[in-house]
Amino acid sequence: RFYDHRGGGRASGRETAARIAAGAIAKAVLRQTIGVEVSSHLVELGGVSISRDDYTFEDVVKAWEKPLPMIDDEAVKRAVDLLIKTATEGDSVGGIGEVLTTEVPPGLGEPVFDKLKADLAKAVFSIGTVVGVEFGLGFRLARMRGSEANDQIVLRGGRPRLETNRVGGLLGGMSVGEPIRFRVAFKPTPSIRKPQRTVDLSKMEETTIVFKGRYDVSTAPKALVAVEAMTAIVLVDHAMRAGLIPRVVKK
Repeated sequence: RFYDHRGGGRASGRETAARIAAGAIAKAVLRQTIGVEVSSHLVELGGVSISRDDYTFEDVVKAWEKPLPMIDDEAVKRAVDLLIKTATEGDSVGGIGEVLTTEVPPGLGEPVFDKLKADLAKAVFSIGTVVGVEFGLGFRLARMRGSEANDQIVLRGGRPRLETNRVGGLLGGMSVGEPIRFRVAFKPTPSIRKPQRTVDLSKMEETTIVFKGRYDVSTAPKALVAVEAMTAIVLVDHAMRAGLIPRVVKK
């Protein structure tokens, strides 16, 4: 059955369990073959935002040791309080997560139909609670001039590098040898304990519905794990296409 009134249907977040398992394998493959790591954290939950923007990849990894994966301790406290308050009200909140990688080899992705950026976005949007994705500075780039938005190319470590990486490690849809960075917006959990208007299809009448049972006050912390998994899977796929990871691993 694809639709289950008890909450375990095709559109349930439980559907991502298999993806997360596959993502764990993909992350290990990336680490052991091309030395790429993938992590993520919450930058906002229910309007509570982190106050830092000077964090490193290591800071993001350590964030998962906290009650919520946010690098800002004060934001964690405020977000936890908000979740408790929202739960008592029978409501839910959304959030924004960010995925980061270490340096990804340049040239992953195709120039037109299989851009790495497009495949990452497609994979992330396949997760039900996701409502938006932006790479690098995303929509903020639309408010800049070219002289402000362009990443200057400099020599670093004996090879060309982007000085600022405002594009999130992707140009022309392909990796450029920088860390990949993008943000994902999660909508509030639709199953809440407040009355909501709907239509009874058996009678074709308007009615109200109240969900009962267990539900997440916010899907963002859990969904972020699924986003991280899908990111790793896509990177493995493109690294295999590029010949950086063998399709058959021999002992």
